[in-house]
Amino acid sequence: MYILKTVLIFLFLWVSNLPISLSAPPVITEEGKGRYPMGLHLDILIDKEAKLTIRDVMSDEVSRQFVPSEWEIPNPGVMGASVWVKFRLQNNMKDRKFILEVPFPPIDLIELYLPSESVRKSGEGVSFDERESGYPNPMFYLSVKTGEMDTVYMRYYDEGSIPIPLILWVSEMFTEHAVQYQYVLGVYYGIILAMIFYNLFLFLSVRDVAYLYYTLYVSAFGIFQLAFNGLAQKYLWPYASVWWSNRLVFFFLGMGVCSVVQFSRSFLHTRDYAPKSDRILLLLMAAVSSEGVLLFFISFSFIPPLLVATSAICIVAMFSTGILCWKNGYLPARYYLISFITLMTGGLLLSFRYIGIIPSNFFTENGVQIGSAAEVILLSLALADRINVLQAEKAKAQKESLENLEKRHELEIRYSQELEEKVRVRTSELEKNKDELKEAFREADAANKQVMDSIHYAKMIQSSLLPDPDEVKERLPDSFFMWMPRDIVGGDIFFTDFFENGFIVSIIDCTGHGIPGALMSMIASSGLRRIIKDEGCHDPAEILTRLNFIIKTTLHQDAKHGLSDDGMDAAVCMVSCPPRLSQQAAETGKLTFAGAKLPLIYVRDNELNIIKGDRQSVGYRQAKRSDIHFKFTNHTLTIRGGMAFYLATDGFEDQMGSNPASRFKATSFGRVSFRNLLREVSVLPFEKQQEMLIKAFHAHKGDIRRQDDVTVVGFGC
Repeated sequence: MYILKTVLIFLFLWVSNLPISLSAPPVITEEGKGRYPMGLHLDILIDKEAKLTIRDVMSDEVSRQFVPSEWEIPNPGVMGASVWVKFRLQNNMKDRKFILEVPFPPIDLIELYLPSESVRKSGEGVSFDERESGYPNPMFYLSVKTGEMDTVYMRYYDEGSIPIPLILWVSEMFTEHAVQYQYVLGVYYGIILAMIFYNLFLFLSVRDVAYLYYTLYVSAFGIFQLAFNGLAQKYLWPYASVWWSNRLVFFFLGMGVCSVVQFSRSFLHTRDYAPKSDRILLLLMAAVSSEGVLLFFISFSFIPPLLVATSAICIVAMFSTGILCWKNGYLPARYYLISFITLMTGGLLLSFRYIGIIPSNFFTENGVQIGSAAEVILLSLALADRINVLQAEKAKAQKESLENLEKRHELEIRYSQELEEKVRVRTSELEKNKDELKEAFREADAANKQVMDSIHYAKMIQSSLLPDPDEVKERLPDSFFMWMPRDIVGGDIFFTDFFENGFIVSIIDCTGHGIPGALMSMIASSGLRRIIKDEGCHDPAEILTRLNFIIKTTLHQDAKHGLSDDGMDAAVCMVSCPPRLSQQAAETGKLTFAGAKLPLIYVRDNELNIIKGDRQSVGYRQAKRSDIHFKFTNHTLTIRGGMAFYLATDGFEDQMGSNPASRFKATSFGRVSFRNLLREVSVLPFEKQQEMLIKAFHAHKGDIRRQDDVTVVGFGC
């Protein structure tokens, strides 16, 4: 028993140390078979630094590092590295030539090494003039003698991930395959081109922007397919470098995704039927656009996988949005969903074929072309169905509108009959009360005439309170007084008083317009005359202080039982010099100014200057607006020859008028514009200044009603 165990252990150790073959089985050709998938016959070696040469690879040390493939279409999953493959080919056929096809055009560089032959190259980095054939897919011609076995080495290099599809063909069988493949591509691109021109024509005809987005999508997707099938490098950019070719493929992929997302938003009316999904699609479109731009600035190994992943998310989001819109009642979404199902089915067939889940045949090899062609046709049908739905909705709306018009017409007839009856009854009543109405009108006219006569009489009284124009012209020839009440009577008033060594000019802007404003202006005028003429006060600040006290006590605003909350803004100027001064005098007199919110504006050497009044009004109950104990402030300046002085209420600058240059219908004249106008006219005689101001006011006002009383006083020394 011990001897038997010893023998068994020895045999186990001996068998375990026997050399085991680590190579993939060779490809053995035989009569009657023309196509040989090479995936399970390959030995693979990954050169991450891309430094190994054919001599290094064929050495014993490196050769032992090859690993047999376990997939029909291997994909090592490395980026920016070289992948070496080798296989053994034994020819058991007579007088046959073979073609080795790599059915994946986007690979940058493919090198083929055979014994006693120089290296042969193909791939995106090799122009079609330098390849062995003008066929879109990289291919190599092989010739192996009958009964012999050759070892073939191949090197793949690409910036991205490298799939290694490889098929060995008998030359006659490959010719049939190539003709069929070219026929499929011709039909496919013919459909793409037809859809581009068809939908572009529809866009130009119906001006529906959805057709433009769809045309952009089909164009970008078509160019992406051209690049993916190797035709773009042959026909569109034959002299572009590998760097550009790689990035252009994914750039047009991103452009196609952005176009189809925008098309989906427009076609499905996502703002109305799926607003949340609409915002998600916008974010995804922005992400794809950013990644498409970053392709040209960031490492190629990082952006394409991210772009493909984002594109896949976009497809899922668009499909989900289509379901949601259909669920919410948008019927054209059904064609939209069917078209995406065909595209995804074609993509899945291609993916499953590459990973070996399903066999390779006509449908699995051309799944993307078939699916995308069906998609563009179905989406065109969806657009047509969308027009039919819109026309049906329009017809329905027109029918409902017609029915509504008929109902409205019936209601109008009924209403008209009822109205006629009411009018007949009302007319009868009016006829009965005709004499009473005539008498009422006569009484109303008499009352109105009496009111208007009273208002005109009030105007005469208010005008009599104003300074005598002849006296003002004689004593102060360089002046103008522009007084334009909004109504027959107004709340603005001006006041002048002349004495031996100077004169006083004052303006007051009372609360309100019309009769209320006129009453306040009479109280103000009476107060000024009492202070200046009777009491002999010529100090502007003291005048305003006393006037404030008079208004408050007269209207009982200082008592609890007072009801009035009226007041006024005012400005007072006292000139201590003769009314007319010499233009050559360096200093000819003094001007003292005090203001209750109203400023003094003066022009000296064509420069406009402003002295602001105190931020207190005259009168009013509220202490914040006017304190009964408030002391107004005097401002004194030296008068020189050629100076012009102006006092004005806010009616001119607040007047609304039409301004074609403004985006608003009406704008005020404006404080800045009014003051600039004063500076411009200050060089003219004062009579001409008044004419220019009135002309500018009416030109701005146009047909708009006057908002306020307007008073402007100008004088010079």
